[in-house]
Amino acid sequence: MQMQKEIATILMNEWDPIGIKGVPQAQDEYDVYAMHIASMLNFGSTESEIVLYIFKSETESMGLKGDLLRAARVAKNVCEVRNRVP
Repeated sequence: MQMQKEIATILMNEWDPIGIKGVPQAQDEYDVYAMHIASMLNFGSTESEIVLYIFKSETESMGLKGDLLRAARVAKNVCEVRNRVP
């Protein structure tokens, strides 16, 4: 659960593709993505797989243009959570 919370924080602060970081009512907007990423990390997904998931979330799920560099930066940071949180 701690891993998922940290990932949700990273997604909100560093990813936030729809620009809702400052909206108090939307603070749980990326929780489903955080839950999925935490599960991927628990099952040993690679950083590249996380990048692809984040990018596809932007482009396919949200219908946005997507930002591959941002997805890579966010994936790197969420993968670091796996090394910190038991």
